[in-house]
Amino acid sequence: MKRVTLLLTGVLLLGACSQTHTPQIPPKVQTGIKINTPGSAPVEVTLRATDGTVYTVNANGTLDLPPGTYVLSAGSYKYDGYTYATPEQTVVIEPGKSPEVTVTYVAITGAMVVVVDAIGDVEPLGRNSPNSASAQVEQTEQPVVNVTVTGPGNYSKTFTEAGSYRLEDLAPGSYVITGPSGQSSAAQVMAGQTQQAGSVSLTGMAQLAFTGLPQGIKPILRLQNANGAIYRIPPDYLASGLAAGSYTFRAVVDPKSAGRTYRAEPVTFEVRVGETSSSTLNFAPIDARLTVNVQSVEGVTPQVTLAGPDGYQQQLTAAGEVSFDYLKPGDYVLSAEQVNDGSYEYTPVLSASTFTLTAGQDFGANVTYGVSTGNLNVKATGLPSGTQAALTLKNASGTVFPLPADGRVRGLVAGTYILSAADVTAGGFTYRAPQSQVELTAGSTADLTADYAPTDGRIELTVNVPQGTTPNVLISGPEGFSRSVTQAAPPALEHLKPGDYQVAAQRITDGTYSYTAQTVPPTLTVSAGQTARATTQYQAVTGALKVNLEGLPSAKTLPLTGPNGAAHTVQDDSVLNDLEPGTYTLSDTAFTQDGWRYQPSGAVAQTVTAGQRADLGVSFERQDVAAPASVTLTSTAASYPVGTAFPLNASAQDNDRVVKFELYQGSQKLTETNAAQQGSGYQARFDVTSLPVGSYSYSVVAVDAAGLRSESTPVTITVFNPNRNPVIAPISQQTLTLGADGVRLNHADFFTDPDGDAVTVRATARTTGIVQTSTDGTALVLTPVAAGSTQVDVTVTDGRGGSATSSFTVVVNNLNRNPVIAPIPPQVLARNNPGARLYFSAFFSDPDGDRVEIESLTVQNTAIAQVSSVSVSNSARVFGIDPVSLGTTAVTVRVRDGKGGFAEQTFPVTVRIPTPFFSEYLDAGDGRIAIEVLFTGDGSPDQVSGYQLEVHQWMKRSSQKSVSTLNLHPIQPNLTYHIINNIFYDFFDLVNVLYYNNDEVNLYNPTEFVTTALVLKRNGQVIDVLGDPGANARNGILPQPATLIRKPATAFGSSSFDLQQWNSLPAGTFSDFGRYTR
Repeated sequence: MKRVTLLLTGVLLLGACSQTHTPQIPPKVQTGIKINTPGSAPVEVTLRATDGTVYTVNANGTLDLPPGTYVLSAGSYKYDGYTYATPEQTVVIEPGKSPEVTVTYVAITGAMVVVVDAIGDVEPLGRNSPNSASAQVEQTEQPVVNVTVTGPGNYSKTFTEAGSYRLEDLAPGSYVITGPSGQSSAAQVMAGQTQQAGSVSLTGMAQLAFTGLPQGIKPILRLQNANGAIYRIPPDYLASGLAAGSYTFRAVVDPKSAGRTYRAEPVTFEVRVGETSSSTLNFAPIDARLTVNVQSVEGVTPQVTLAGPDGYQQQLTAAGEVSFDYLKPGDYVLSAEQVNDGSYEYTPVLSASTFTLTAGQDFGANVTYGVSTGNLNVKATGLPSGTQAALTLKNASGTVFPLPADGRVRGLVAGTYILSAADVTAGGFTYRAPQSQVELTAGSTADLTADYAPTDGRIELTVNVPQGTTPNVLISGPEGFSRSVTQAAPPALEHLKPGDYQVAAQRITDGTYSYTAQTVPPTLTVSAGQTARATTQYQAVTGALKVNLEGLPSAKTLPLTGPNGAAHTVQDDSVLNDLEPGTYTLSDTAFTQDGWRYQPSGAVAQTVTAGQRADLGVSFERQDVAAPASVTLTSTAASYPVGTAFPLNASAQDNDRVVKFELYQGSQKLTETNAAQQGSGYQARFDVTSLPVGSYSYSVVAVDAAGLRSESTPVTITVFNPNRNPVIAPISQQTLTLGADGVRLNHADFFTDPDGDAVTVRATARTTGIVQTSTDGTALVLTPVAAGSTQVDVTVTDGRGGSATSSFTVVVNNLNRNPVIAPIPPQVLARNNPGARLYFSAFFSDPDGDRVEIESLTVQNTAIAQVSSVSVSNSARVFGIDPVSLGTTAVTVRVRDGKGGFAEQTFPVTVRIPTPFFSEYLDAGDGRIAIEVLFTGDGSPDQVSGYQLEVHQWMKRSSQKSVSTLNLHPIQPNLTYHIINNIFYDFFDLVNVLYYNNDEVNLYNPTEFVTTALVLKRNGQVIDVLGDPGANARNGILPQPATLIRKPATAFGSSSFDLQQWNSLPAGTFSDFGRYTR
């Protein structure tokens, strides 16, 4: 450092004595040293004598010095950013004098303050959280600082960060501050002073403007940097303090004025340090305006229609001028219908019917209505009161006009009109009118009448017929007319052609009697418009007979004869109807049936008269003439052991009754007993005892109530000595094993007969499918079939009626079976993320119910994945697979059941880089839609950017799909990324988050479109999907508003939407947004 001249504030001049004296050692002189230092800093002050002796000033500032000449010197020091120093002094000490020396320090360097300003006074909107995406951008993407200060002595200082800097201990002189973009300023540094050298700005400014809007219209504008931060636009549209970089200047909404919408395309521009950039939005109208002037007569309602692109349509029903604003450019059609005022028609004239509107255009059209028609009064005469005429009105070209109820037809063009009348029926008559016509002139009212007259007549017929019968009268007349009357009070026959009609009544019956009739008069003359009348009277001509036959067998029939060879068959309670009057007689009244002889008593004839029913009653007596039938004698067996009592059962049938049974041995009657009725027959039992060995013949005789007898066929009974049953020795439980040989039970060891008879052995398992039983004549063989336990029943017979039964248990045990591993699906893991945990119960089982343990877990390449040992999670056993590095390897798991059985399976494991995915979809209704995206990350910085949101929508007007794309800002790992619908204005009021990343998507406009899907993409590849991108018109991503949260442990997106990957919560669930955790 160059030394500067010091200021000496105090100098002590010591005079020398001019006298001479004898040299001696002079006494020391006390010398005071006063030191002035800014900040009272301690310094070291020395005095050096001519002989080289150095004296240091003590703390009291005094020295005892011999007289002489001294050089005073003091060291420099630094304080408050300056260096302080004092010059050397020459001090002369004279004997006897006590001098005082003052040492004063002065600053020999200066300082200056340089401000490097990187961020100006414009703050991003909606980005106040230090955790927000924009805050991260501001922290990590500051402009590069390069500010240099140069000065005397090759001084140079460079700053690489923004801030306020105080440069201290500077040599006085001129200094230059050089910043980016040619910024430069000079500062003069003076010793002991701090110079405010000014500031260097690392920001730029933007002069914003807009054109193309009508005067007085101020649009809502937005300034946004490349990282998504939004900046407030000052009233003078000069945005200062902008960090260098790319900015987008756009309109938030399209402004409207004077019936037109104005739109400007967003402008992207660059802001450079120290410069003022300019950006202008050029607004231009995007729609048109149409004025339609409708002129009409007072009281006439116009009917005008305007139709345009995308189904646009408007109706005009009043006269006057109407303006249509904000019309989409394109082809339009203006049409008008004919109208009437209740008297006349009015025809419209259009100045333009089709026209094309362009953006920004004002277009006008006129519609004028004028009178063009006349009226007709249409009526009909000659019809009965209340009868409606059937009239048709046409013009000369055949056009048919509807007739109003009052008959006044309005709005007809001038010309010839023809009135035709269809036949009308009323009161049973037909009325007809001739055709008529009239000439009608415009603006006039003419009359047109249909004159009706009757053309036919009618007949009224009165029929007197007995109650419950149906008449049958035939009426015939001119031109083959024929009509049958089958009602007692028939309706009149109407619309009959005038002329003579004949009435003929046919014979009828009511099922009991027949009737004939007479009509007066038999011939009627019918005249047009008149009613002819006649009467028909019916009378009975047959009778009926009721027959009662008491005492006959059920359903027995007898012949009955009558007048003129009439023949009938009757039984008890027979009724014969429609009989010719006369006498009727029964025949074949004496007969035999079912063992009985029948004889009548009393008269067997009766007389029948017309219109009445006669009764014929005959009683019959019967006598039994048949002996008992089906007489049998049976025994339960054909032979019995000696000393055994046995029964003999007798039975018989009889038309009346059996009173007793008589038992015979050979021809000798042994006993008799009363018969007992059993069902439709009779039975009795005889017990026989104490017969010696031998053969005996028995028969039985049945005797009925009339004493008639019948004998049975003889029965032979043999009495013999008894046979003893075989014997079965106890058989213990037999235990078999599947796959092993069965067991043989020898007959000689278990089955014997005390009489020495040969035995036959049969064995049957109670439960089928466990053991198979068979015998080869010497042994009972048991063969295992399936695991289980069953009882085996054994029956042994000796061929002489002797038998024995027993049972024993058979148990069949399984051989041990191997455990089973269900197919383990390929495992996909995310690098630097938690791995997979596989539950035993999901994959391992044992058909024998044994506990399955893992014997080994082997990874083919442990550099890609590793496995963890078995652990317990929520009371369930699991083993884990954890990712190590990217790639695919194979894991082999081997399990055992502890009984020698094992199973083994190999499955692939792939470790991938995790991808962003939709972690929450919030739809609270009315456009309150927000999407949360999460990227768990794995430390790869190249994976956070380059993502797009693809929005799929079904446009209702055009019935077509629309797909738009939004570029997303970098998605920071483990920091939720928030996208909100552009009308979710109360987002921060409802959702407990401090930021959002994008609000430029339009997801809700139910009158215009339905949002069907959201697709997250990167470089054209689908990362994740919400909804169905292939869907047409539907309710949207979800049928109803709701909140969807991705299930835990998600690290990847999916190429298709599956609700199984999500948890669904009610609409309006805001508490989880921004808080997704794995």
